Amino acid sequence: MWCAACPTEVTITPSSPYQEGDELTCTSDGSGHVTYKWIDTTTGLDVSDVNPLTLSVGRFTLACAAEIDEAGCSLKNCISGTAHSKYRKQHYTSVTLLMSMTLCVQAKWPDNVVPKPISMDYQENGR
Repeated sequence: MWCAACPTEVTITPSSPYQEGDELTCTSDGSGHVTYKWIDTTTGLDVSDVNPLTLSVGRFTLACAAEIDEAGCSLKNCISGTAHSKYRKQHYTSVTLLMSMTLCVQAKWPDNVVPKPISMDYQENGR
């Protein structure tokens, strides 16, 4: 005769480091029809009843509950970490280039006019 047995161990794999899209798999040593449930331990809300669970980018604190209805028991194991993006962040840098150039202006002056050189430091009336 076959009997359901409560789990004594719940294992979550893989271990860190985690990346976006990694799958957390929950297993247990219980016998019978085992169902798994993922719970957010910070809110107490059920996250998923799908095993394995696919990680999204960001911090997580989860518990996996292995439940055996025939035996009326369950056991949890917790895991926390951060799933990092698979893509490298791009850092954009704005570069300003200052260019110096000389303007040459040719002007035709009447023969009786002598132009005065203008200095960029020139201030009129002592200002």
